[in-house]
This record gives sequence, structure tokens and C-alpha cells, in this order.
Amino acid sequence: MNKAELVTRILEKLREELRLIEEARAMANEEALPADDIAESQRENRALENQFLVDGQSRIVNELKEAITAYETLPLRTFGPDAPVALTALVRTRTPEETSSYFLGPFGGGIEIDDFEGTTVYVITPQSPLGRSLVGKRVGERIAINGNTVEIEAIA
Repeated sequence: MNKAELVTRILEKLREELRLIEEARAMANEEALPADDIAESQRENRALENQFLVDGQSRIVNELKEAITAYETLPLRTFGPDAPVALTALVRTRTPEETSSYFLGPFGGGIEIDDFEGTTVYVITPQSPLGRSLVGKRVGERIAINGNTVEIEAIA
């Protein structure tokens, strides 16, 4: 599997999310206060609400920039057949009913990369419950996901 291509697609999603948040933040900054005939307290409330929105969006922008930098400089590890799951592992799990693929990344948990080499890859982090369950495991070992037992089928 081409993990460099996968990271490129993760970066595309992160950059698009950053662009959208920056646009929303700019609109919130430009939003006009109520007209002069509105009571002063209403103007103050509106300005305060706007500032909370901008502050929250600024935090998200900083987190996204940190994530983008992390992925741009992320060394992709090659995993041998007996290697345990670690950061940058592409893990395939299976149950009798389905197969799932996960990429263990430093940020971006929850991102879905559709149609990556014929499958959907879910980005997870080592801090997530699933990430914590997978780190250190090897091919053939089993873990519980949402009450189901799954087997680690491959690590790349």
C-alpha cells in the first residue's frame, strides 16, 4: 500500500478543513454589530458572542496548522511481518462479516479516506480508544472494537 499517497490525501482533507474554518473566522470578524438604535447591552452581547466564536475558530486553526505540519514532516515507517502496530501503521482488521482499514496518525482522528486502493481508510490516533487498543499488537492478535472481537489481519 502506498502510504505516501494516503498521507497526501489526509493533508488535502486537513487543508480543506483549514480553508473553511479560516473563511468562517474571517466572516465572523467582519460581521457588523447591530444598528445604533439597538440597546448598548445587545451590541455588547453580540460583540462578546462574536469574540467567543472567533477565539474558538482560532484554536481550531492552530490545531489544524499543527496537524498539517506534523503530516508534512511525518516519517513513514515500513512494518515487517512481525512488527507491532505503531505510529504510521496501516492496519487491516477483520471479522467474519467485514474488513476495516485504519491509519495510525499523529492527528486527524475521524478523517475518512474513501476509495484508497479499493477500501475506506479511517484515520485514528494513538490517543483514541481504538488507537490505544491497537498500539503494540501484531498480526493475528485480537482486540475488541465496539463490543466486537476483531483480528488484526495485516500491518503495513
